[in-house]
Amino acid sequence: GWTCEMLSRSKRAPLKVSVISLSSARPDHREILKDVLREFSRIEDLTIGHIRFSARDMELDSTAPLLHSLSIDDDNSYPTDCLSLAPAFEKIEMPKLTNLSLSKTQLLWSTPLFKPSLTHLVFRSDVSSMGRYRDIDFAYVLRVLESMPLLEHLDLSDVLPSLTATGDQSPLPQSDHYVSLPALETLIIAASPRSCTFFLRHLNFSTSTSMDVRCTDASSDNLPDIVSVIASKLRDSSPTGPARPLRSLYFSSSSVEGWHDVLPLDILVRGVAFPRPRFRLFIAPCNMSMSVLASLPLDEAQNVMVTRGVTGPDDWLKLLGRMGNV
Repeated sequence: GWTCEMLSRSKRAPLKVSVISLSSARPDHREILKDVLREFSRIEDLTIGHIRFSARDMELDSTAPLLHSLSIDDDNSYPTDCLSLAPAFEKIEMPKLTNLSLSKTQLLWSTPLFKPSLTHLVFRSDVSSMGRYRDIDFAYVLRVLESMPLLEHLDLSDVLPSLTATGDQSPLPQSDHYVSLPALETLIIAASPRSCTFFLRHLNFSTSTSMDVRCTDASSDNLPDIVSVIASKLRDSSPTGPARPLRSLYFSSSSVEGWHDVLPLDILVRGVAFPRPRFRLFIAPCNMSMSVLASLPLDEAQNVMVTRGVTGPDDWLKLLGRMGNV
Protein backbone atom coordinates (compact mmCIF):
# COMPACT_ATOMS: atom_id res chain seq x y z
CA GLY A 1 0.00 0.00 0.00
CA TRP A 2 1.26 3.39 1.07
CA THR A 3 4.65 2.09 2.24
CA CYS A 4 5.28 0.23 -1.01
CA GLU A 5 4.33 3.32 -3.03
CA MET A 6 6.71 5.58 -1.08
CA LEU A 7 9.56 3.10 -1.48
CA SER A 8 8.87 2.89 -5.20
CA ARG A 9 8.91 6.68 -5.60
CA SER A 10 12.20 6.95 -3.75
CA LYS A 11 13.78 4.90 -6.55
CA ARG A 12 17.38 4.10 -5.50
CA ALA A 13 17.91 6.98 -3.05
CA PRO A 14 19.40 6.14 0.36
CA LEU A 15 16.70 5.64 2.98
CA LYS A 16 16.12 6.71 6.56
CA VAL A 17 13.52 4.32 7.98
CA SER A 18 11.62 4.15 11.28
CA VAL A 19 9.61 1.00 11.93
CA ILE A 20 7.50 1.53 15.03
CA SER A 21 4.63 -0.37 16.68
CA LEU A 22 4.07 -3.26 14.31
CA SER A 23 2.70 -6.70 15.17
CA SER A 24 3.23 -10.02 13.40
CA ALA A 25 -0.41 -10.84 14.23
CA ARG A 26 -1.56 -8.35 11.58
CA PRO A 27 -1.09 -9.32 7.90
CA ASP A 28 -0.80 -5.68 6.79
CA HIS A 29 2.00 -5.13 9.30
CA ARG A 30 3.85 -8.19 7.99
CA GLU A 31 3.61 -6.75 4.48
CA ILE A 32 4.95 -3.38 5.65
CA LEU A 33 7.96 -5.03 7.28
CA LYS A 34 8.58 -7.18 4.19
CA ASP A 35 8.43 -4.11 1.90
CA VAL A 36 10.90 -2.20 4.07
CA LEU A 37 13.39 -5.04 4.46
CA ARG A 38 13.33 -5.66 0.72
CA GLU A 39 15.17 -2.33 0.42
CA PHE A 40 17.64 -3.13 3.20
CA SER A 41 20.68 -2.61 0.99
CA ARG A 42 19.93 1.10 0.58
CA ILE A 43 18.91 1.91 4.16
CA GLU A 44 21.47 4.18 5.85
CA ASP A 45 19.55 4.96 9.06
CA LEU A 46 17.25 2.35 10.62
CA THR A 47 15.15 2.69 13.79
CA ILE A 48 13.09 -0.26 15.04
CA GLY A 49 10.97 0.12 18.13
CA HIS A 50 8.26 -1.78 19.98
CA ILE A 51 7.34 -4.21 17.22
CA ARG A 52 6.20 -7.71 18.02
CA PHE A 53 8.26 -9.72 15.57
CA SER A 54 10.92 -12.31 16.27
CA ALA A 55 14.37 -12.48 14.71
CA ARG A 56 13.21 -15.27 12.41
CA ASP A 57 10.61 -12.90 10.93
CA MET A 58 13.39 -10.59 9.74
CA GLU A 59 14.37 -11.54 6.19
CA LEU A 60 17.56 -9.52 5.93
CA ASP A 61 20.32 -9.37 3.36
CA SER A 62 23.73 -10.57 4.50
CA THR A 63 25.18 -7.08 4.06
CA ALA A 64 24.02 -3.52 4.66
CA PRO A 65 26.54 -1.44 2.70
CA LEU A 66 25.04 1.97 3.53
CA LEU A 67 23.83 1.45 7.09
CA HIS A 68 25.62 3.84 9.45
CA SER A 69 22.97 4.18 12.19
CA LEU A 70 21.00 1.35 13.81
CA SER A 71 18.60 1.76 16.72
CA ILE A 72 16.67 -1.16 18.23
CA ASP A 73 14.26 -0.82 21.13
CA ASP A 74 12.66 -4.18 21.89
CA ASP A 75 9.19 -4.16 23.37
CA ASN A 76 9.83 -4.71 27.08
CA SER A 77 6.28 -6.05 27.45
CA TYR A 78 7.56 -9.17 25.69
CA PRO A 79 11.07 -9.68 27.15
CA THR A 80 11.71 -13.13 25.70
CA ASP A 81 14.45 -14.32 23.39
CA CYS A 82 11.96 -15.41 20.73
CA LEU A 83 10.56 -11.88 20.47
CA SER A 84 13.87 -10.07 20.42
CA LEU A 85 14.75 -8.53 17.05
CA ALA A 86 18.35 -7.61 17.74
CA PRO A 87 19.90 -11.09 17.14
CA ALA A 88 18.80 -10.90 13.50
CA PHE A 89 21.39 -8.16 12.90
CA GLU A 90 24.38 -9.90 14.49
CA LYS A 91 25.41 -11.81 11.32
CA ILE A 92 25.03 -8.90 8.93
CA GLU A 93 28.07 -7.15 7.50
CA MET A 94 27.75 -3.40 8.19
CA PRO A 95 31.00 -1.74 7.11
CA LYS A 96 29.76 1.83 7.66
CA LEU A 97 28.09 1.37 11.06
CA THR A 98 29.07 4.18 13.44
CA ASN A 99 25.93 4.75 15.55
CA LEU A 100 24.38 1.90 17.52
CA SER A 101 21.56 2.06 20.06
CA LEU A 102 20.31 -1.08 21.83
CA SER A 103 17.54 -0.68 24.41
CA LYS A 104 15.92 -3.53 26.32
CA THR A 105 17.27 -6.11 23.89
CA GLN A 106 18.38 -9.63 24.78
CA LEU A 107 21.96 -8.98 23.63
CA LEU A 108 24.98 -9.35 25.89
CA TRP A 109 28.41 -7.71 25.98
CA SER A 110 29.66 -10.44 23.63
CA THR A 111 27.52 -9.25 20.71
CA PRO A 112 29.46 -8.76 17.44
CA LEU A 113 27.51 -5.53 16.90
CA PHE A 114 30.06 -3.77 19.12
CA LYS A 115 32.38 -2.84 16.26
CA PRO A 116 35.65 -0.85 16.29
CA SER A 117 34.06 1.69 13.90
CA LEU A 118 31.46 2.86 16.44
CA THR A 119 31.49 6.50 17.50
CA HIS A 120 28.11 6.48 19.32
CA LEU A 121 26.98 3.61 21.51
CA VAL A 122 23.82 3.42 23.61
CA PHE A 123 23.42 0.13 25.51
CA ARG A 124 20.49 0.09 27.93
CA SER A 125 18.62 -2.47 29.92
CA ASP A 126 15.89 -2.10 32.54
CA VAL A 127 15.34 -3.32 36.07
CA SER A 128 13.44 -6.42 34.96
CA SER A 129 16.31 -7.77 32.84
CA MET A 130 19.46 -6.23 34.31
CA GLY A 131 20.20 -9.53 36.08
CA ARG A 132 21.60 -10.93 32.82
CA TYR A 133 24.53 -8.48 33.11
CA ARG A 134 25.15 -8.75 36.86
CA ASP A 135 27.68 -11.59 36.81
CA ILE A 136 29.70 -10.56 33.74
CA ASP A 137 33.37 -9.98 34.46
CA PHE A 138 34.25 -6.28 34.61
CA ALA A 139 37.54 -7.06 32.89
CA TYR A 140 35.62 -8.38 29.90
CA VAL A 141 33.48 -5.23 29.74
CA LEU A 142 36.60 -3.07 29.72
CA ARG A 143 38.16 -5.15 26.95
CA VAL A 144 35.05 -4.71 24.82
CA LEU A 145 35.16 -0.94 25.29
CA GLU A 146 38.88 -0.96 24.56
CA SER A 147 38.06 -2.38 21.12
CA MET A 148 36.04 0.77 20.29
CA PRO A 149 38.59 3.60 20.59
CA LEU A 150 36.61 6.00 18.36
CA LEU A 151 33.68 6.34 20.77
CA GLU A 152 32.47 9.93 21.21
CA HIS A 153 29.17 9.18 22.99
CA LEU A 154 28.77 6.28 25.43
CA ASP A 155 25.55 5.51 27.31
CA LEU A 156 25.56 2.42 29.55
CA SER A 157 22.39 2.12 31.62
CA ASP A 158 21.78 -0.92 33.85
CA VAL A 159 24.21 -3.10 31.88
CA LEU A 160 27.33 -2.90 34.07
CA PRO A 161 28.31 -5.88 36.24
CA SER A 162 27.40 -5.83 39.89
CA LEU A 163 30.15 -5.66 42.50
CA THR A 164 29.99 -7.78 45.62
CA ALA A 165 31.23 -6.71 49.03
CA THR A 166 34.66 -8.29 48.44
CA GLY A 167 36.18 -4.98 47.36
CA ASP A 168 36.42 -2.70 44.36
CA GLN A 169 39.33 -4.52 42.74
CA SER A 170 37.91 -8.04 42.92
CA PRO A 171 36.33 -8.22 39.43
CA LEU A 172 39.64 -7.43 37.68
CA PRO A 173 42.65 -9.74 37.55
CA GLN A 174 44.92 -6.73 38.07
CA SER A 175 44.23 -3.24 39.35
CA ASP A 176 46.25 -1.44 36.68
CA HIS A 177 43.89 -2.38 33.84
CA TYR A 178 42.79 0.97 32.42
CA VAL A 179 40.96 1.77 29.21
CA SER A 180 41.44 5.02 27.29
CA LEU A 181 38.72 6.57 25.15
CA PRO A 182 40.43 9.76 23.94
CA ALA A 183 37.60 10.86 21.61
CA LEU A 184 34.86 10.56 24.27
CA GLU A 185 32.71 13.69 24.59
CA THR A 186 29.73 12.38 26.58
CA LEU A 187 29.60 9.56 29.12
CA ILE A 188 26.33 8.38 30.70
CA ILE A 189 26.29 5.50 33.17
CA ALA A 190 23.56 4.13 35.43
CA ALA A 191 24.43 1.47 37.99
CA SER A 192 25.05 0.95 41.68
CA PRO A 193 27.50 3.41 43.32
CA ARG A 194 30.16 0.69 43.65
CA SER A 195 29.90 -0.28 39.99
CA CYS A 196 29.98 3.36 38.87
CA THR A 197 33.01 4.05 41.07
CA PHE A 198 34.94 1.04 39.82
CA PHE A 199 34.09 1.74 36.19
CA LEU A 200 35.16 5.40 36.34
CA ARG A 201 38.41 4.51 38.10
CA HIS A 202 39.42 2.30 35.19
CA LEU A 203 38.29 4.52 32.32
CA ASN A 204 40.44 7.39 31.04
CA PHE A 205 39.03 10.14 28.85
CA SER A 206 39.46 13.79 27.93
CA THR A 207 39.29 16.55 30.53
CA SER A 208 36.40 18.02 28.51
CA THR A 209 34.26 14.87 28.62
CA SER A 210 30.82 15.46 30.12
CA MET A 211 29.93 12.86 32.78
CA ASP A 212 26.35 11.93 33.68
CA VAL A 213 26.41 9.41 36.55
CA ARG A 214 23.16 7.93 37.87
CA CYS A 215 23.49 5.85 41.01
CA THR A 216 20.79 3.49 42.20
CA ASP A 217 20.72 2.06 45.72
CA ALA A 218 22.83 4.98 46.91
CA SER A 219 23.49 5.61 50.58
CA SER A 220 25.47 8.04 52.71
CA ASP A 221 28.15 5.36 53.05
CA ASN A 222 28.95 4.94 49.35
CA LEU A 223 28.40 8.50 48.09
CA PRO A 224 31.83 9.92 49.10
CA ASP A 225 33.63 7.32 46.94
CA ILE A 226 31.70 8.10 43.77
CA VAL A 227 32.07 11.87 44.26
CA SER A 228 35.78 11.44 44.91
CA VAL A 229 36.32 9.56 41.65
CA ILE A 230 34.27 12.16 39.75
CA ALA A 231 36.47 14.88 41.26
CA SER A 232 39.58 12.98 40.12
CA LYS A 233 38.30 13.16 36.54
CA LEU A 234 38.25 16.97 36.74
CA ARG A 235 42.04 17.10 36.87
CA ASP A 236 43.86 18.35 33.80
CA SER A 237 46.58 15.74 33.57
CA SER A 238 47.78 13.22 36.10
CA PRO A 239 45.53 11.75 38.82
CA THR A 240 47.45 13.79 41.38
CA GLY A 241 47.50 17.03 39.36
CA PRO A 242 45.41 20.11 40.15
CA ALA A 243 41.69 19.93 39.44
CA ARG A 244 40.05 22.36 37.05
CA PRO A 245 37.88 24.63 39.22
CA LEU A 246 34.11 24.53 39.10
CA ARG A 247 32.63 28.01 38.70
CA SER A 248 28.93 27.11 38.64
CA LEU A 249 27.05 24.57 40.72
CA TYR A 250 23.48 23.28 40.98
CA PHE A 251 22.67 21.34 44.15
CA SER A 252 19.39 19.60 45.02
CA SER A 253 18.19 16.71 47.17
CA SER A 254 18.76 14.20 44.35
CA SER A 255 21.45 15.67 42.12
CA VAL A 256 24.51 17.87 41.88
CA GLU A 257 25.81 19.40 38.63
CA GLY A 258 28.95 21.40 37.99
CA TRP A 259 30.37 23.58 35.20
CA HIS A 260 33.81 25.04 34.64
CA ASP A 261 32.22 28.15 33.11
CA VAL A 262 30.24 30.83 34.94
CA LEU A 263 26.56 30.29 34.10
CA PRO A 264 24.10 33.18 34.44
CA LEU A 265 22.32 32.84 37.77
CA ASP A 266 18.86 32.99 36.13
CA ILE A 267 19.65 29.76 34.25
CA LEU A 268 20.55 28.02 37.50
CA VAL A 269 17.47 29.41 39.25
CA ARG A 270 15.11 28.14 36.55
CA GLY A 271 16.63 24.69 36.89
CA VAL A 272 15.82 23.72 33.29
CA ALA A 273 17.57 23.78 29.93
CA PHE A 274 21.03 23.64 31.45
CA PRO A 275 23.95 23.62 29.04
CA ARG A 276 25.88 20.35 29.10
CA PRO A 277 27.58 20.13 32.52
CA ARG A 278 31.10 18.90 33.16
CA PHE A 279 29.46 16.39 35.46
CA ARG A 280 26.06 15.46 36.79
CA LEU A 281 25.48 13.04 39.66
CA PHE A 282 21.98 11.75 40.31
CA ILE A 283 21.25 9.48 43.26
CA ALA A 284 18.32 7.40 44.49
CA PRO A 285 16.72 6.73 46.89
CA CYS A 286 18.63 8.69 49.54
CA ASN A 287 18.96 12.49 49.68
CA MET A 288 22.10 14.32 48.66
CA SER A 289 24.11 15.56 51.63
CA MET A 290 26.76 18.21 52.13
CA SER A 291 29.41 15.49 52.33
CA VAL A 292 29.36 15.06 48.54
CA LEU A 293 30.82 18.56 48.10
CA ALA A 294 33.91 17.94 50.21
CA SER A 295 36.12 16.65 47.38
CA LEU A 296 34.91 18.99 44.62
CA PRO A 297 37.09 21.96 43.50
CA LEU A 298 34.78 24.81 44.58
CA ASP A 299 37.29 27.49 45.58
CA GLU A 300 36.55 29.54 42.44
CA ALA A 301 32.79 28.95 42.33
CA GLN A 302 30.81 32.12 41.58
CA ASN A 303 27.19 31.19 40.89
CA VAL A 304 25.58 28.45 42.98
CA MET A 305 21.97 27.32 43.17
CA VAL A 306 21.00 25.27 46.23
CA THR A 307 17.43 24.00 46.19
CA ARG A 308 17.50 21.47 48.99
CA GLY A 309 19.86 19.47 51.16
CA VAL A 310 21.65 22.24 53.08
CA THR A 311 19.76 22.07 56.33
CA GLY A 312 21.31 24.26 58.99
CA PRO A 313 23.53 27.30 59.70
CA ASP A 314 26.63 25.15 60.10
CA ASP A 315 26.05 23.64 56.65
CA TRP A 316 25.73 27.09 55.12
CA LEU A 317 28.93 28.25 56.80
CA LYS A 318 30.83 25.21 55.54
CA LEU A 319 29.52 25.72 52.00
CA LEU A 320 30.15 29.46 51.80
CA GLY A 321 33.48 29.20 53.61
CA ARG A 322 34.89 27.28 50.66
CA MET A 323 33.46 29.63 48.02
CA GLY A 324 34.70 33.14 48.68
CA ASN A 325 33.70 34.37 45.19
CA VAL A 326 30.01 33.47 45.38
